[in-house]
Amino acid sequence: MDDETLRRRGLEPIKETLQKLGGWPIILPNWTPEEWQDIDHYYTIYNHGASAFFKIEIIPDLQSQTERQILKLTPPLFLLPEYVFERSSSHQTDILAYNDFINTVVRNFMPSTGTRVKPQTISTDIGDMMILEMQLTKAANPGTRNRAMQTTRMKISDLQRRYDQSNDRDNPKTQINWLDVFENILEVADIQLDWSEEIDVTNIEYFEKLAYILNSASERTIVNHIHWQFVSRWILYTTPTMRDTIQQFMTTVFPNTENFPRWLECLKANPFNDAIIYEYLRKFVPNGNKDKLLDILTNTRFALDQQILNANWMDRQSKDASREKLVSMYALLEGPVFYRDAAAVNKYYESLHVIPEQFFENVKEHRIDSLKKHIKMTRAEHLAKKIWKDVLQVNAAYQFEANVLTVYAPLLAPPLFVSGNSKMLQLYNYGSVGFIITHENGHAFDDYGRSFNEHHQYLPLWTSATEQRFRRIRSCFVEQYNGYDIPGLKNYTTRKPVKEDGEKTFNENLSDAIGMQAAFAGFQKASRNVPLEKLPYLEEYDHNQLFFISYGNMLCDYKQGYFLSTVILDSDRQHSINHLRVNGVVSNMDEFNKAFKCKPNDKMNRPQKCKMW
Repeated sequence: MDDETLRRRGLEPIKETLQKLGGWPIILPNWTPEEWQDIDHYYTIYNHGASAFFKIEIIPDLQSQTERQILKLTPPLFLLPEYVFERSSSHQTDILAYNDFINTVVRNFMPSTGTRVKPQTISTDIGDMMILEMQLTKAANPGTRNRAMQTTRMKISDLQRRYDQSNDRDNPKTQINWLDVFENILEVADIQLDWSEEIDVTNIEYFEKLAYILNSASERTIVNHIHWQFVSRWILYTTPTMRDTIQQFMTTVFPNTENFPRWLECLKANPFNDAIIYEYLRKFVPNGNKDKLLDILTNTRFALDQQILNANWMDRQSKDASREKLVSMYALLEGPVFYRDAAAVNKYYESLHVIPEQFFENVKEHRIDSLKKHIKMTRAEHLAKKIWKDVLQVNAAYQFEANVLTVYAPLLAPPLFVSGNSKMLQLYNYGSVGFIITHENGHAFDDYGRSFNEHHQYLPLWTSATEQRFRRIRSCFVEQYNGYDIPGLKNYTTRKPVKEDGEKTFNENLSDAIGMQAAFAGFQKASRNVPLEKLPYLEEYDHNQLFFISYGNMLCDYKQGYFLSTVILDSDRQHSINHLRVNGVVSNMDEFNKAFKCKPNDKMNRPQKCKMW
């Protein structure tokens, strides 16, 4: 975090780039027009395929049975979210903040000596840039999300033909040679294309309108816009003052923006992330933990399989389909073997060159190196990168369409995962990590998971008769959680306690119930022949009680009133609050009542228990 060197170098790295490309018109009293296409080509490479007018990605071709990659063309994304320009009358504060932000940055780039640009000229240029950005934004968002996200497969020649239908072929300002555009990206990896190459185009209507928009803007405005898209993305890698400027703007437009400390920003921007993951695994995740997790997965899956087999409300066809889906569920544990291979990690980085005290240039070098690697990745490598992009998150995930369970590395590390010589102590992993992975298994049978059958097809998993009987179970869970108050939270108008939403949180509540039942059954099987040790300071609890305590400990948290209300009112919320995830689940379990000797009328011994299996 050498901010002193960044201060000393100032904005010179960006200024040198601007000068190399003919200069930024908005800061020059006398600007000689340049072809904007060449400027945009240059920036697109360093922005990893992001042009000022579109974005290019290289993705796996999921329609092909081969390892084929395909180019994907989408409309651009800008600093201001699309809704600001779409509903500009309601977002004047954001638009004014954007105008002020551009103005502040531009003035920092003005030469300290020599002829100055008139303030009115700068103001006019900024206004024209914002009008162009607004037109591009509106064209990229045609009113309905379905139209904006619709993807069409076509040849590059077809894209050129459709673009040229609205293009004045005699006007240099509107010319885009789409084959040149794609080859510009791929030439860093020495790959050539021809006009017959198939591509995926998202929102073809935008690209049909693009020529009209370019034609309506002056050449000066177009070049100003291109340079601004580069400058606004790259000032983050210059001085602390510029970082503060962009942070202030983002906080204005996004009031809930989290301000990360500088060290964390540097960590997130570090190109050696894969090396960091390697070191994390080497230091904190013993190799043997993966085998122990596999034992937990095997025991809990067997338990879940037996619970499905013994479910008296399911017909035979639905049972067989559910058990086959469970058995065929593929588990990805910890991360790719790459992260355990020092030689492979070293080889991955051998093409990345780092120059001391040249942060800006190092970022550029990393962008090019990353683009080359991305282009050359196989389909399997692309998919693995997508699966493991959050390899250090403390979580597991279930992928519905593929029927795949992913367990990320931190679940195999302290404090969640217990290692050591005590076999009994290790068994309490069933109440924490064991629950997490069986919870994810449970999603295969929630309302969305049952939309995919045992063959990964978008077809019902169960028969209509079993679905009909399941409705009673579903209603039981919904009514149970609807009956819970959110502690410490009252309706602002009525002052009555706010209730949990059993319908919104149903899928997660169901998966909690499935996961806990299977985790406890797996724990009992694994602990059958293990000496039952007493734990220091917890001698009063037996092994079954400690299992449930480990579960409650994992979900223990505290949320203050304002933060709690924010969580509850979140429209995307899917989980119940944590204390209900604990009490709501165990109060349905006879095993919990037996372990803690709950009486028939005790709060944690529900008379009407909701059970899946």
